[in-house]
Amino acid sequence: MDEEKLVEYTVKQLRLLRHNFMNTLQVIYAYLQINKPDKAIEYMKEINKNMFSLSLIYNLENPFISLLMQDIIMEVEKIGADYEIITNIDYIPTEVFTKIKTKY
Repeated sequence: MDEEKLVEYTVKQLRLLRHNFMNTLQVIYAYLQINKPDKAIEYMKEINKNMFSLSLIYNLENPFISLLMQDIIMEVEKIGADYEIITNIDYIPTEVFTKIKTKY
């Protein structure tokens, strides 16, 4: 991938992250507005787990692979599908790349 395409791809990823961040803030704000701080805290804890997972991905030795992994995960989560990505990367636990929705 040439440098220009890589920059475009990176900017696309940054826009997606910004969009997700704004959505996250709106959800927290809504919980606080309807006086449900416990739900806001629960939501923030879930976001914190997701951020930890992303930080492990960003620590890969190849930044391009990090971007690809982030892109794959964000696209799959956007459609709400369950997923599991199996990897041999020792310092990234399997649950980082797995999301199975539990039914209540």
